[in-house]
Amino acid sequence: MLFEHNLGLKQAQAGDFVELGAGDKHLPVKFFVWGDSHAMAIMPALDVLCKEISIRGVAATYQATPPLVGYVFTNQYSLSETSIAYNNSVLEFIRREHVSSVILVARWDQYIDADKGTERLRSGVLATINALQDSGARIWIMREVPKQRWNVPDVLASAVWHGGDPQEFGLPLAEYRKEYQRQNPIFEGLATKFPGVTVLDPTDLFATNNLCRVEDGGKDPSKIISSRSRCIP
Repeated sequence: MLFEHNLGLKQAQAGDFVELGAGDKHLPVKFFVWGDSHAMAIMPALDVLCKEISIRGVAATYQATPPLVGYVFTNQYSLSETSIAYNNSVLEFIRREHVSSVILVARWDQYIDADKGTERLRSGVLATINALQDSGARIWIMREVPKQRWNVPDVLASAVWHGGDPQEFGLPLAEYRKEYQRQNPIFEGLATKFPGVTVLDPTDLFATNNLCRVEDGGKDPSKIISSRSRCIP
């Protein structure tokens, strides 16, 4: 099943979210996925997890739109100014339905200000945590997966065609860590400052032999997420 949904403002205001897990709209919503296209990418794994533990989850996703209250990011793909009303509608649903578990997923580096750095983004994260905790929700924040420098399907196909080993391809872990550190101020100390907040780092699911690999036994390493996500929800 594909979960590439740009959920618009009217849908969010109506509470018409993407269904995950049990799929029975008569059941209470236990789990909410809130994010951008990176959230769309992990929704199949979370859908499987929700089904395994027989709970109903829902999701609100829109590309290039961070899951943060009061935060605007503007580009040609995002919700731009509409994002404030959109995210407020998501928050209101979480409050109204007493959703117990929320996971925020985004390509966080995209939202770092070129001139002000991580300060505004950190403030948005803090404001969103406070708002969600006021509603009684437990919160997970997923840091972004390692981004590769190439078109992965093309590179893997070329490697196989020319007799290469696909397991030798991937972003050097040291290179990724350098970029990763730039994002640290966004998440630093959150789990300590806010009981009930967990910051998830998916890097280890991709890293082997100093590479952030793009395949594992012929499969996308991100598919492993569903089998290692027992802490959610």
